[in-house]
Amino acid sequence: MPVSRFDPPMLRAGGVTPMVEGLQFGFQLLAARRQQLRSTGIPLVNRPLVYLITDGVPTDPHGRRNDRWRDFAPVIRQQEAGKHLLFFAFGVDGAEQEVLAGLAPSSWHFLANLSFAEVLTMVSASIESASADAARSKPSEEVYSDVSSRLEKEARIREYLRGLG
Repeated sequence: MPVSRFDPPMLRAGGVTPMVEGLQFGFQLLAARRQQLRSTGIPLVNRPLVYLITDGVPTDPHGRRNDRWRDFAPVIRQQEAGKHLLFFAFGVDGAEQEVLAGLAPSSWHFLANLSFAEVLTMVSASIESASADAARSKPSEEVYSDVSSRLEKEARIREYLRGLG
């Protein structure tokens, strides 16, 4: 659908956060899409980027807190090690650092105090780092390190430019 016709629904944070179920569903969709592309002869050039954005504590579908994310974290590490994807976890107000760091040890960030432009910078840095020719063969940790370096460089530039104004 053309962007000009896309009418996204209004999303509101709140309620339950069945995180593991959401991640499992997302990974299933990703696997199905990869298979579909392969079956049509379209080569997979870059690793898919998966972004988790959460405002809360992982719960079951009934709203009861659970720690099943701890069991899913090794699945993410396995996918990263196999160079099947890169995983980024972003937390907004209410998100727990332990969960973000557990799911994405080298690629998690709090978005609470960032402007929309800074969030786009983070996403852009991840896309640029992941799509670089050299990134295709790099371990995930090296790609995450490249993203962090880009973000630090951009933060220094922003700080410098603020000092000029």
